[in-house]
Amino acid sequence: SRDGKGLYFRYDDRGNTKVGYVSLRGNVLAVASNVGGISIGRPYSSGSFSAAGTDRFAYTETRPQYPADVAVGQLWRPFHS
Repeated sequence: SRDGKGLYFRYDDRGNTKVGYVSLRGNVLAVASNVGGISIGRPYSSGSFSAAGTDRFAYTETRPQYPADVAVGQLWRPFHS
């Protein structure tokens, strides 16, 4: 993170790829779900994310209605899983 007090990471939870954040104190927070879909022609999970110099991040998102999309998120703001 920008303030050096935590780290963003990607992980899988029951088949759903997510972006998480862990603070130096060990608090873990899921900040995005449905990460994937960098190619419409590939039926398997993939995906990536990029954190900015702020508390914002961008990630590739996939859902049945939107197989390859880009989404943005912000740390400490709730998301819908």
